[in-house]
Amino acid sequence: MTELRILSVIETLGRGGAEKLLVTQHRHLDAARFRCMVVALFEPTPLAGDLQAAGATVERLALPGPRSLATAVLRLRALMRSWKPDVVHTHLYCANVAGRLAASGLAPVFTTLHNPDYGFEDPGTMGFRVKKWLDRATGARLTSRMIAVSGHVRRDFARELGFRDVDVLHNFIDVDEFAAPDPAALRRAQRSAMGLGGSDLVILHVGRIHHQKGQDLLLDALAAGAGTLPWRAVFVGAGDVGALRVRASALGVEDRVTWAGPVEDVRPYYAAADVFAFPSRYEAFGIALLEAMATGLPSVVSDAQGMGEVVTPETSVITPVGDVAALGAALGSLGADAGLRAAMGAAARARARDFDVRRQLPRLERWYADA
Repeated sequence: MTELRILSVIETLGRGGAEKLLVTQHRHLDAARFRCMVVALFEPTPLAGDLQAAGATVERLALPGPRSLATAVLRLRALMRSWKPDVVHTHLYCANVAGRLAASGLAPVFTTLHNPDYGFEDPGTMGFRVKKWLDRATGARLTSRMIAVSGHVRRDFARELGFRDVDVLHNFIDVDEFAAPDPAALRRAQRSAMGLGGSDLVILHVGRIHHQKGQDLLLDALAAGAGTLPWRAVFVGAGDVGALRVRASALGVEDRVTWAGPVEDVRPYYAAADVFAFPSRYEAFGIALLEAMATGLPSVVSDAQGMGEVVTPETSVITPVGDVAALGAALGSLGADAGLRAAMGAAARARARDFDVRRQLPRLERWYADA
C-alpha cells in the first residue's frame, strides 16, 4: 500500500476547537497509510506535543502575525518542495490563504471551513473586505476540496464567498476519551478541589471568553431565573474576564461564580457539573458542547444555527438566541429536576456517538486517497 504524505497548515496550535480537532484526527489516522506533518504559522503551540505523540512531525514557523503572510507563503513553499506532500490541508484564515498560495502547482489543497466568519464578524472595514477577497480568490482558484464542519458553515460561505461545492464533515471527538473509569470518584475529587458542596448545582460553561459565546447572557439568566436554586457557575476558557467579573458583581452573584480560565484537561470539570450551559449568539458546531454530551451532561443551549445539527430536544433544552428570560427559566427548570437531567444526560451520551471520530474520519481518509 502506497504511503500518502499529508501536510496540514494551521494558524496556531493553541487549545481552540480547530486545533483540538486536528489532534484527534492525527491520533486516529491510519498510520500504515498516512505520513503526517503539521505546520503552525504562529505561536502559541501548546498542542504540538500531543501531535508529535500521535506520530506527526510538527514544524513551528513562529512568525510574528498575519502581516507576515508573504513570508509564510515563501517558507511553506520551500517546505513543500522539500517534503513533497500528496495533499496540503489548511485550517483557519491565514493558513488557508498562505497554504493555498504555497501549494499552487505542487499538491492538491483541502481547506476545512471552521467558522461562519463572514456572516457574523464583518466590522465593515476595508481590511476585512481585503481579507474576504483574498479568501474568495484563493479558495475558488486553488482549492481542490472544501470541507465545512457543519451545514451552517457551508451555507455561510456559499452566501458570503460564493463557495458552492463544499462537503460537510461534522466536527468529531474521541467519545471514549470522555468516559471516565470511575466518574463518581472524579466528580467527588474535582468538586472537593473547587470547594463545591455536595448539594451545589454546578452549571458549567466551556468556551473562549468572547461576545459570541454569550457568557454575559448566562450571568444575567442565572441572576434572574435560577436564584432560588443552590447554583454555582463555573466558566472554563481563555480570555479577559474583567468585564464579566464587573457584571457578576453588579448582579450580586460574584461569590457564586468560579473563573477557571484555560485548562489543559477539561474532563474533570465536566465530571463535576450538573448542567452544561451554551448560550452562544452564533456557533459553527460546538465541540465543547459535544464533549459535554459525551460525558453525559444535559444542556441548556441557544438555537444558534450550527448547534441544531448536534443537539435534539431529548438531549437539551433549546432557547432562543439572546432570550435571557427563556435561558433563566430553562436553567431553573432543568436544575430543579434531577430525573430530567438524568434522562437528558443519557440521551446526550448516546447522541454524541454519532460524532465519534471512528464514524467520521473514514470519509476524510477516502478523500485523501482519492486526491
